[in-house]
Amino acid sequence: MDLVWDCIKRSRGVLNDCAQAAIPFNRIGAECQHIGVGVYGSYGRLEARPSSDVEFAVYYRGEVNSLQRKDLALTLWHRMIKYMVFQRKLNVEGSNLVPKRESLIDPLELGSDLPNRYLPIIDIDALLSESKQRSPAVRARYYQILTECRSVFNPSFLTWLKTELLGGHEKEVRLFKDYIRGS
Repeated sequence: MDLVWDCIKRSRGVLNDCAQAAIPFNRIGAECQHIGVGVYGSYGRLEARPSSDVEFAVYYRGEVNSLQRKDLALTLWHRMIKYMVFQRKLNVEGSNLVPKRESLIDPLELGSDLPNRYLPIIDIDALLSESKQRSPAVRARYYQILTECRSVFNPSFLTWLKTELLGGHEKEVRLFKDYIRGS
């Protein structure tokens, strides 16, 4: 039982630290309503072991002022990853994108597709506009967001996203319920 509590405490500690690192972004005003940070993987599931890596992404709504919001999302991601890697000394997925570079990642480098690989920032409009015949990579992102994503910045935004992911997609809701039941 101590092992379980250790995993939960370790996870909560990192989640709280991530939330603290994101606090200054509340000062950007109304634009922060369209940006959220979610931690997933073993930390999101509250089962982090000492060797677990931190997995997180910044989700943003790019419908209006797309490049500006993308820039804000990417700046938040940079702040979060630098804090986790350089100050907390954590093993973070995606950290290979930062330490060797002097400058920030250009948001135009990221594109708007949703490949099956680590993405530092995700345009939720691209995620929500996918056709009914979603690719396996997009379906995996749905399940990841719905089942293990814990918000560390702007929880109302990620709650709205989860509601949108479930709304109007009867097949996905049924698959999600089956997934939760383990069938």
